[in-house]
Amino acid sequence: MAAGKAEVLIPTRFLIMTAHLTAVLMAMFSVDENVRATVGVSAPAPIPSSKQDQYDSETTKQRGYLALSMICFIIEYYGFFRGISMFRAGHNFFYMVVHLCGAMLCSLFVGSEWPSDRFLFLVLALNVLPSLIELLLIIKYYLFRIQK
Repeated sequence: MAAGKAEVLIPTRFLIMTAHLTAVLMAMFSVDENVRATVGVSAPAPIPSSKQDQYDSETTKQRGYLALSMICFIIEYYGFFRGISMFRAGHNFFYMVVHLCGAMLCSLFVGSEWPSDRFLFLVLALNVLPSLIELLLIIKYYLFRIQK
């Protein structure tokens, strides 16, 4: 990668990935609001006993999606800080686009109180996919010691 590209892509990727992580952390603190939107109960009202099981089930699923998202971020930050994918211009651009979309959509998810089942699609497309690519690069690096 040319020095000019690296000077721009590497910090930009880090900042966008951190913005996406921040949006996911915001989603952790708004689980109740998003689950209430899924169940169909407004925020100040107590949850009726008829919907308590659905509320508990949706809360558990939402927390599972958030945990999966955090695992994906750990994998990506590991590969980034170890330098495994840091100097790959094509990968950096892909990660920047995916995490920019992730930061924006996750912020909309939190701000607009989307139903919690939509977060699964956000996690699969915008966290799991890039972390699988990063995991493949990590495996390739450690098994074959190949950097290019």
